[in-house]
Amino acid sequence: MAVATFAEPKDYKYSKGGSRASRGRELLNAGAEIKAREKKGEVIFKLSYDGKNHTIVYDKAKGEWFCDCEDFRKRAQGGCKHIWAVYWALLDGKISLGEGKEEKVSSPEKRVPVQSEGFVGPQKEQLIKALELGFNVLLKGPTGTGKTVLVREVAKEKGYLLGYVAGSESLQDIDFLGAFVRKGDSIEWVDGKLTKAFRLAQKKRVILFVDEINRIPSKHLNILIGVMNPVGGHYVLYNHLTGEEIKAPVSNLRFIGAMNEGGAYQVHPLDPALARRFGSTIRFTYLPAEQEAALIAGRTGIDPETARKLVEVANLQREATKKGEFEISLDTASLLVWAQFIKAGMSPEEAAEASWVHRIIGSEFDGSPNEEQLEAVKKLIEMVF
Repeated sequence: MAVATFAEPKDYKYSKGGSRASRGRELLNAGAEIKAREKKGEVIFKLSYDGKNHTIVYDKAKGEWFCDCEDFRKRAQGGCKHIWAVYWALLDGKISLGEGKEEKVSSPEKRVPVQSEGFVGPQKEQLIKALELGFNVLLKGPTGTGKTVLVREVAKEKGYLLGYVAGSESLQDIDFLGAFVRKGDSIEWVDGKLTKAFRLAQKKRVILFVDEINRIPSKHLNILIGVMNPVGGHYVLYNHLTGEEIKAPVSNLRFIGAMNEGGAYQVHPLDPALARRFGSTIRFTYLPAEQEAALIAGRTGIDPETARKLVEVANLQREATKKGEFEISLDTASLLVWAQFIKAGMSPEEAAEASWVHRIIGSEFDGSPNEEQLEAVKKLIEMVF
């Protein structure tokens, strides 16, 4: 299957730097896995990364891409980072299959999957104990501190099926409940993530993980406030779109919410009524410097002294963020990517430009980088290295 047979997806340049194409490359390099198969004029790709799963379809007759993600449905207009990850895999020659054949595509052997080798921190024991005691759990803290990694890891170790809801400003009730969709000449009901979790929890243990819960409009979180109030040992979901009532044993269903805090992330304050439904709240912070450096060195194979310097830069930048000099902190996941670029032979400055700089600095009115913040980042790196 030659990449020439696939139309290049549409790209989009972000005002703060990067593009859908670059985000797709980052996904592939960070350990995203792809399964692919050909069927009836379509090529269907299953993309998995960081506890998330997406289906991408390429219509060979029309030369068009489709993805089930929110970005594609609402804004992508022919492309999204998931489609670009698949396209890069094709371009790199990692996908080559015949009719009906399926293969698994991983990142190159020399790449180190980001955040895929076990959660580090006391929060794991806290989460396990909270679930054992029957509590729903709210995870709070900066981005890149491992909240999603931890939920995925605990679900796997403790035998829970994991449902995932990506919080966004555009998410609506139908994303939780489901919707009627046209299939050929008929109209069929397709369960949303909440409905699917309830059905599965009637017989199996399920965690429904609502990531970035504070990015969801409050009016669309009312549905969670209702269902998280148990009645007679069951959670009860009434689907007003179909008139169906579904009950799930409290012992089988757990709700976990996660939220990044800070002015750069929070969109909606969490309703106090919903916050009370989470009996346990677990706080996440960045690891102490020595532990974070050891984690980076262990996962990427970079020398310990360079790992120490990366963490030193990060902690200086994080302190500057607290003072209002930046809106976004340099997280551990970004340090892991930065380390991989350095190990591949780039200087610390070049590697930072290629990995995280343009994510954390702001933009001027015309879309150009904020020169003051860019210069501040360069000085931090020069000072440490």
